[in-house]
Amino acid sequence: MLRPPRLLAYNDGRHSHTYGYEPPTGIRQIREPVDELVDSGIDTLLYCVGDTRVLLYDTQVGERWGHNTKDWNTAVWYRSRVNLEMALQQGIDPLDVICKRANEKEIRILPTLLLNTSSWEDRSTTFHGRCSDFCFDHPEYCIDVDGGNYGFDYNVADVRDEQMAVIKELLERYSSDGIELSFLNTTPLCKPNEVAHLRKTFTTWLAEIRAVAQRAASAQDREKIIVCRVPAVWDGCYELGLEVGVWLEKGLVDWIISYPVDAVGQHDQDMPLEEFAGHARRYDRKVFAAIPTMIQNDWYMGATKEMFHAAAANAYAQGADGIVLPGFWPTTYPWSDGDYGIIRHMGHPDLLERKDKRFRVRTATARDARAKDLSPLGYTRPLPVTLTEGQPGPAIAVRVSDDLSSALAEQCLDRVTLTTRVTEICPEDELRFFLNDQELPRSSAQVSDYTFKIGFARPEATIGPHYWFDFPLVESLLPRQGHNHFRV
Repeated sequence: MLRPPRLLAYNDGRHSHTYGYEPPTGIRQIREPVDELVDSGIDTLLYCVGDTRVLLYDTQVGERWGHNTKDWNTAVWYRSRVNLEMALQQGIDPLDVICKRANEKEIRILPTLLLNTSSWEDRSTTFHGRCSDFCFDHPEYCIDVDGGNYGFDYNVADVRDEQMAVIKELLERYSSDGIELSFLNTTPLCKPNEVAHLRKTFTTWLAEIRAVAQRAASAQDREKIIVCRVPAVWDGCYELGLEVGVWLEKGLVDWIISYPVDAVGQHDQDMPLEEFAGHARRYDRKVFAAIPTMIQNDWYMGATKEMFHAAAANAYAQGADGIVLPGFWPTTYPWSDGDYGIIRHMGHPDLLERKDKRFRVRTATARDARAKDLSPLGYTRPLPVTLTEGQPGPAIAVRVSDDLSSALAEQCLDRVTLTTRVTEICPEDELRFFLNDQELPRSSAQVSDYTFKIGFARPEATIGPHYWFDFPLVESLLPRQGHNHFRV
């Protein structure tokens, strides 16, 4: 019997998990995405089965990865093609192996479809193997070819029908525990003036998928849940044509995964989850917070253990039922012992209460400057902010879920430090720092001078000369539970 879900991992089936030069010749490597989760604290595997219309298993209704590609522009996706074909030649269906291994180890297995990757491409210029003939042959299904939006329009019945065949196959033919549908996008999957129609279309489509799942559950005598991954902005989902509230009310989905609205999937500790959690609880559904790994500044490439614990604690404090770890590789892959140490207790909010944490504010990176829209759906980055001489700086919200006063009373609190960085300042500048409208004593700060940096900064860093200010916070200045406001 599977336990109630708490901690989910997302594994990308597009990447090889072999470490030598030879592709896999058996099933041991294929099982690895399941085997690495055993006794890790993770109870559910979200397994990407391809790029929506080109699939990495023995599909009978879709197209196999790279089947229409002769010349490749990258060894990465070519290797995925070779691994798949060598497995099939030996009579091995990778997805069947994965599902049966997950069943054996009592780990939920949910095949994942990335619906937002469906788009038209020019056959003469595509050499990556990730595009189907369906995409090549139907530019008329695009949202706006002339305007550069090559995404497929899900108001078109043929687009949904082509995808429904794959969904039915994943639910009916494999011993999966359901399916995950990723609606993660920052623009509607339809023409801009047809969003209202898309809301009805998606809701009706999910009802059809629910009916398929129920029939498959009855035939296989196993639960088949439907999971939808959506942007972590409640009103923004509606603007994109996603009636999440209706889906939950009508029982069309079982779990909602809220994901940061972000061009690069940056680690986020302050997704607004209350609306999702409230609606899910009202209809006895579940909501999960997806916590990506990447930080991508000059100090941290990936989030630390303390950052992951802070993000998970903040999510639980807003009512989340569990945590999703999408693309989890804090330092590298395969995972190290330290990576397993991050995962171990993240499914237990009570065990996180007294663990060390590093609460942080979302910060723009150099990659954001290359994104088409830095703040889609009103999902902004509080940092950086620009200070104006002689005026108070803007308030910066920092969510802290911990009850630090009780931790202090229980003698469990070692120290609390507020750390901030200020760039392009001179010795003549006079700075004042405030937390929840209380001024922090400037004399207590440890100041670190990075005017002259030694070594090479990452390409993601856009920081010039700066100072770090570290303030030890005494009892009267401890952050409160919930949002705190800091300004300079």
